[in-house]
Amino acid sequence: MSETTLREYQWRAASFIVGNIVDEVPQMAIVAPTGAGKSTIITSIILKLKSNIKGGIIATPQQAIESGFYEDVEYYAPESC
Repeated sequence: MSETTLREYQWRAASFIVGNIVDEVPQMAIVAPTGAGKSTIITSIILKLKSNIKGGIIATPQQAIESGFYEDVEYYAPESC
């Protein structure tokens, strides 16, 4: 399995979200400007915690973004698809 390299601010965001998942926070949102790597952050969290996540919804305003998530997971963890 390949891994992505997160930038420092992406790593902090991912760590914060993982902490919220552990604390069973029921809803979360990532708000950042275009190009900040929100999809990369979310994909890295999904791949790290895939055996611990019971389910969830990723809502995007565009079909292309949704397709990107699938493509990222397919690339980094093809056994998950």
